[in-house]
Amino acid sequence: MQYILFLLFLFSSLESEVLNFNIAMSTKTFFKDEKFSNLVIKVIESSFNNKYSDVKIHILPYSSEKKIISDFFNEKIELIILSPEFFFKEEQRLKKNISKKWTVRINNEKYEQYYLITHKDSNASIKNIKNYTVNFRDGVFSAEKWFESLVYEEHNKSYLRVITKRVYFKKRSKLIYQAFFKKNIVSVVTKNDFDILLEINPQLKKNIKILEKSQKIYLSLLGFSSKKMNKKREETIFTHVTNIDSIMSNEHYKSLTSLSKVYLLNDKDLNELRIFYKKYEAYEKYE
Repeated sequence: MQYILFLLFLFSSLESEVLNFNIAMSTKTFFKDEKFSNLVIKVIESSFNNKYSDVKIHILPYSSEKKIISDFFNEKIELIILSPEFFFKEEQRLKKNISKKWTVRINNEKYEQYYLITHKDSNASIKNIKNYTVNFRDGVFSAEKWFESLVYEEHNKSYLRVITKRVYFKKRSKLIYQAFFKKNIVSVVTKNDFDILLEINPQLKKNIKILEKSQKIYLSLLGFSSKKMNKKREETIFTHVTNIDSIMSNEHYKSLTSLSKVYLLNDKDLNELRIFYKKYEAYEKYE
């Protein structure tokens, strides 16, 4: 009987050692389609939790980033993920409550760079963009902000008041093949996606030209932990999330998102991106 009680105590102790972490994230973090974004969130959550037995994450989808930081300030949540644009608008309020900063990337490079591409025989340019359709990859929101900034600087108005049409694609290949086949479109793509597709199909280069290149400073999302968070808990979760590459072996995960690497950030890492978004705020007067 004592042996059975000991085993029950042992198993209950092991059960209690599982650490649970709630992470607040906007429902539009990954895609404009909230249902699809929620699906991606669930796959990331289940992929992580299937990998680890001692740590479990619970991603809480929020419809409002304002509600996320409200709960963060009120200590209802320890870990949050925000869009860079929203973070920089609220940075002064947030920074006194933040312990660690991080981002999630698709490869071994901390920052992203964007290209504006079109057909080699197209007459498109930022100055001459009026009669063109612009394609974006759904979920790569900072790419759209970069393109907006280019149009603001040239036309003093939102790009939506200049171009003919805006289209979002979930598959990166479609963005590039559109530019390959059609002269009346331009596509905003990541350098990483462009390089991968050219490696697969070198013929693409013959029909595509790059109109503009961004700085290599962009991050699609920013994550934060609270200063009030227990330091042992904080160390535990970051030890796990900075080693998530193996989750990519999950085929369902790979079919939905290519995010696979977590980088811890310091203030200096955000300097150039901060400058971009402060400048971008000034463009909003043209809306």
